[in-house]
Amino acid sequence: MVQVRTLERVLKQAGIPKRKVELVIAEVSKPRRQPAPEPPEGAISLSAGSRKFSVPYSTIAGWVNSGYIPVLLNTGYKVYVEEARLEEVAAVHNKKPGRGRRTVQKKFKPFNAA
Repeated sequence: MVQVRTLERVLKQAGIPKRKVELVIAEVSKPRRQPAPEPPEGAISLSAGSRKFSVPYSTIAGWVNSGYIPVLLNTGYKVYVEEARLEEVAAVHNKKPGRGRRTVQKKFKPFNAA
């Protein structure tokens, strides 16, 4: 990323008016991401759930995609799911790990199933 002072110097040397330089600097200095919203009550992110319940992130993401765990909030950067449901599904998985979806399929029905 270009330093603001360097950009300012280059634009002035190019003969660009001061007001345009200020507008360009303001645009470059804007934060790129919006602050993340607060997670809903009783929610946990996939990465935090992975660490807390000792289940691989990809396994939890597979459960979410298959509908075994409902999504409470998707911010675009993080996905928040019901912590109680994740804990329940992870407990079944941790009894017999190795085949995350197959172990879970026997005990749980997907939320998005008709």
